[in-house]
Amino acid sequence: VILALSHFVSPYYADRALELDVGALLLTPTPHTVAVRLGDMLSGTGERKEPASLVSQTALLLHLLHFSSSLDGYRQLCIGIPLYRQDPQQNLSKELYPAIAEAYGCKSVKSVEHSIRKAIADAWKRRNAAVWDKYFPLEKKPPSNKVFIACVAEMLEEKQSPDL
Repeated sequence: VILALSHFVSPYYADRALELDVGALLLTPTPHTVAVRLGDMLSGTGERKEPASLVSQTALLLHLLHFSSSLDGYRQLCIGIPLYRQDPQQNLSKELYPAIAEAYGCKSVKSVEHSIRKAIADAWKRRNAAVWDKYFPLEKKPPSNKVFIACVAEMLEEKQSPDL
């Protein structure tokens, strides 16, 4: 498995990486935990359970979108997006946010919603427009929590399909 590291990614670099059979393209600098998860995922070691795989995929995608791993919202999205993927019809305020709060050890559902919104806004400010346009082509401002979570969960759904 080939892992490519880059400070910048453009559509050309991404296409060229695919031509060269690169298994993963990782933007640098990379938090140590993301790099370790990526290594485990690519080498086939580490946990084999689907939730761990979804958490790893979520973390990697959030990293590509320039999310700061130091924000609570980032870590809550890593928990919440796989949960949302299991049941996309659930209500965010009444079902998903309370589940994230419980898993994260947070008492307030409102703080979960706020932390996620803050993490999305922060990533939007620091975004690479080419990368964000690839995933959110119609968004001219930071997407809402609902839109963001639904889109990322759908992307993970696509990655799990057998033909990829």
